[in-house]
Amino acid sequence: MEEDLNKLKVIKRRRKSIVRSIVKSDIPNFKSIYAKILYLELEKRKPSTDFEISLEELKHILMVPNLAYVYSHLRLRVLDNIIKEFNEVNSPLQFSYEIIRENEKDMVKFKIKYI
Repeated sequence: MEEDLNKLKVIKRRRKSIVRSIVKSDIPNFKSIYAKILYLELEKRKPSTDFEISLEELKHILMVPNLAYVYSHLRLRVLDNIIKEFNEVNSPLQFSYEIIRENEKDMVKFKIKYI
């Protein structure tokens, strides 16, 4: 019976996981985490230059706290400050945005420019 158990032994092997991360030098040195997160999101969409996203989805992407005040002022304060940060650090990626209302939803229309 012991011979049967030896035949069924499972040999566990450890494999190193390959973690791909963006090199720190690729990301401009932004002051806020919101600018870094938005930069990474815009980088993912790199081939496109224009896209629309709902304000609710943008809130989740930026991981903005779920407060009514923050949500209602997201487009006015956070996005404007992020644009200033992109300009201050001479980001290779610049963007502008426009808030439009579509089917009772606030949509953010981004225009991206790669330098």
